[in-house]
Amino acid sequence: MRLSLILLFALLPGPVLAHAARQAFVLLLPTGHYLLAGVAAVALTVAAVAAMPPGMTRGLFRPRWLGPVRTSRHKRREGWSLAAAAMLLVLVALGLAGSGDPTRNALPLAVWTLFWIGLVLAQVVAGGLWRRVDPWAGPLH
Repeated sequence: MRLSLILLFALLPGPVLAHAARQAFVLLLPTGHYLLAGVAAVALTVAAVAAMPPGMTRGLFRPRWLGPVRTSRHKRREGWSLAAAAMLLVLVALGLAGSGDPTRNALPLAVWTLFWIGLVLAQVVAGGLWRRVDPWAGPLH
């Protein structure tokens, strides 16, 4: 029932408010430089995964059970996940209450720096962090 309501509202026409920017950005470099950097990032990622030992790649892409788990080790994970969920709620509230200018709003800054750069780099160094800080896992347990 809830899924059908979600699909119904998703298919209704209306204004799209998904982007934080209300004005155009002036890129500091020619567009080709950004395209080249994006293609290089994807190509290097594919090359890095291809160069990994087979056991490591199987571990990366192995499906994981997301249901409730009852061990003390998983309770610590749940705590980190609940903290991440609280941080996400605070960031969304700051984003909604903040400026429409993405350079002055905390939400885009947090998404691009904390998540896309910080968490990805920390994941590479420490490994397996997402299972601990997944903001959706803790509240659902």
